[in-house]
Amino acid sequence: MFAAKKLQGAAGAGGGPTWDLDYAYYDDPNAGDLSTAAYTLKSFSVASQDTFPMSVTFSPDGTRMYVGGYTGQDVNQYTLSTAWDVTTASYVTNFSISATAVRPIGLWFKPDGTKFYVTSSDNDRIYQYSCSTAWSLATASYDSVSFSVSSQDTQPQSLQFSPDGTKFYILGVGNKTIYQYTLSTAWDLSTASYASKSYGLTSAFFDRSAACFGLSGDGTKLYALEDYTTDTLFQYDLSTAWDISTASYASKSFVTSAQETGPYGMFVRPDGGGFYITGSDFDTVYQYVMGGFSVAAQDGLPYNVSFKPDGTSMYITGATNDTIYQYTLSTAWDMSTASYASKNKSVASQDTNPRGIFFKPDGTKMFMVGYENDKVYRYALSTAWDVSTASFETGQEFSVAAQAATPIGLVFKPDGTTMYMSGATNDTVYQYTLSTAWDLTTASYASKSLSVSSKETTPIAIALKDDGTVLFVSGSASDSVHEYSLSTAWDVSTGSFSKSLFSGGGSISGMFFKPDGSKFFLSDYASDLVYTYSIGNQ
Repeated sequence: MFAAKKLQGAAGAGGGPTWDLDYAYYDDPNAGDLSTAAYTLKSFSVASQDTFPMSVTFSPDGTRMYVGGYTGQDVNQYTLSTAWDVTTASYVTNFSISATAVRPIGLWFKPDGTKFYVTSSDNDRIYQYSCSTAWSLATASYDSVSFSVSSQDTQPQSLQFSPDGTKFYILGVGNKTIYQYTLSTAWDLSTASYASKSYGLTSAFFDRSAACFGLSGDGTKLYALEDYTTDTLFQYDLSTAWDISTASYASKSFVTSAQETGPYGMFVRPDGGGFYITGSDFDTVYQYVMGGFSVAAQDGLPYNVSFKPDGTSMYITGATNDTIYQYTLSTAWDMSTASYASKNKSVASQDTNPRGIFFKPDGTKMFMVGYENDKVYRYALSTAWDVSTASFETGQEFSVAAQAATPIGLVFKPDGTTMYMSGATNDTVYQYTLSTAWDLTTASYASKSLSVSSKETTPIAIALKDDGTVLFVSGSASDSVHEYSLSTAWDVSTGSFSKSLFSGGGSISGMFFKPDGSKFFLSDYASDLVYTYSIGNQ
């Protein structure tokens, strides 16, 4: 749930480099699908700045957040130390608009941060401002440019522009209608005119008030939030991108009342990875995720995720039922083609709290690490890659309790001579040697480890680059993927932190990289979803 940097002429997914988190981006086939939405359990209070937040928007890279305050008649600026993660927000400054817009209901920024726009229902106008330093409200000033929308609605509220600045949209609360406007000169309100295009929100849904709306980054989806009665977000599809008159209800909705019962503002992530809502009842910005493949029908607490090397089968550790579940992908690595294979293996006889799993490259052996007994167990699969044929091999178990009482992540070197385990007690990745490949009875601690506590205090999942020079660690404390460089291949004690990427989720619990490093997958136990990411150029 992040934008990739561009790199021309390199090999890898989409022409970009593989195995490098700098080039990772959210690439889920269900991105923007409201039926997959889930609250991430992340929020940020803005009550110290304003007790009636009416709008929220972000910079394209997710490192800055802006909230329009009805009480203070201003726009408040925040910095996010982790992009898109509102829990890392901190207040910077504000800009008063009381001399012009009075009550900032809608708010939108130009993608380069040099201009922003505010709607005011007090005088039915859109106002234009400039920042002499991009994204800095400390340098903001009024452009002495405004545009009246009173001919369409006398209660304008939410506001959004198309990415090229040639179109903008407002929600008219009075008519429960979204109106579209054209700018003959991009981003210049003095050149605006009504495009004679609109979409009336279905009265059956919006029986009292339409609160706010958001458009997807490609302009093909509309999300509109009903206020007061149901506090429900509805999804609409646009048959022609950015043409609001082509919208139609997609029969998808999501209730937000568990977080905010007086919603007024929302922002949809450009990549479709999630959205944010703020409102007057709790003066808080709430964070949500969209996309992913649901495994909730099998288990409500999915942990590690693994794949067959050809990408046609996926495996999930279910901690609720102590079972490993198998899924089929009719198109390799494409989660939009995934379905439950009706195959599973209970591991409760070994551990009632299974966490990490790992398969031998030929699919004839499966390894599981148990959180309850602090052991790694080996299973034989009589049919390769079919977990329903797995059976525990008596004696094939190895205790890691001396290193960590709460083992979670598990991965092996491809030749089976080295094993790695992440422990939540000490926030450390430990390394083990197997004198006979894949044989746990020959395992011993290699006295090599890497502390990851400065970045992740619950290291749930680990993965290694195919040449052993990079270690990846993810967990539910930071909900991020962290990259470490190993100066000596396969030796975690030589690791040093390189970079991190916030997932956008709420409780990351599993991670798996495609063998060529062009994709990776994260499981989330809060939403019971598996998300897809690509590495390379978009």
